[in-house]
Amino acid sequence: MSDFNIHVWKKNQYLAEAGLGSSQAQSLAKLIDNAIMQVDESLSYRDFAIAVGIILKEEYGSHNFKPFMDVLYAELGIEESLNENEDLSPLDKFLKYFKSYDAYYEYIDDGGQYKNAERNNNAILDIYNALSPEDKKTAFKAVQNHFKDEKAINAFK
Repeated sequence: MSDFNIHVWKKNQYLAEAGLGSSQAQSLAKLIDNAIMQVDESLSYRDFAIAVGIILKEEYGSHNFKPFMDVLYAELGIEESLNENEDLSPLDKFLKYFKSYDAYYEYIDDGGQYKNAERNNNAILDIYNALSPEDKKTAFKAVQNHFKDEKAINAFK
């Protein structure tokens, strides 16, 4: 993972101070900060990350995981892309990403979110289809253990 990029962060800070950043995001950041202070002024980064993960899963859906992380990395000045190959075996790569498969993406109303979810699902299925027969068995067991929904499981049959 790349290190924090101070130049990107300073640029974003400058834009925010000049009022050229996202006012909606700034307002939300203030509300989140106030909520954290009400819960625990010394809230750990771990608890904060878990809370953000819960909101992302329950309110935004798995099809938004990658776009969310892309924006977060950019905001933090981290130059690593989530798409970079990390020298993982095909099976390990599948096991890393398959949980973001969204069996109900076709019901997403927003066109951009629909396309992102469709792209994500297709990429996961491509990884699965390229696995060896032995790796597919292992991958399918992982799918069955994770997804309790037949529609999701059937996508990998």
